[in-house]
Amino acid sequence: MANILASLGYFPAGGLQIIFSIIGLFNQDRFIKFNSLQALFYWIIISIFIYPLSLFLTSSIGQTKIGLFVLITYIGLFGFIIPLVLLIKAIKSNFFKIPLIGTLSEKITKYSSLGQAQVV
Repeated sequence: MANILASLGYFPAGGLQIIFSIIGLFNQDRFIKFNSLQALFYWIIISIFIYPLSLFLTSSIGQTKIGLFVLITYIGLFGFIIPLVLLIKAIKSNFFKIPLIGTLSEKITKYSSLGQAQVV
């Protein structure tokens, strides 16, 4: 059950990550809290990159507009693939962390892969 709840945080629903990391019932399980915080930080960073670029795209002209469109497309593509991989890893109860975001989530939740069962 914890793996299903942990995987729900990777959907870009907005509030699930916050709910899972704050509410006491879900807050007790470090696997759920780690994955929800990692998903929350991930979606915040993706939003920080996508929204200003898309606003700049609407006001730019010519080749700059094409270059920004390609950049936003790649960020959007990775913004879809990475949560999909993390969702599959969470369903399988595998510990998987994004290099900088996962380290921050690990420090906050005091959760590490040491001593955790790895399902292959």
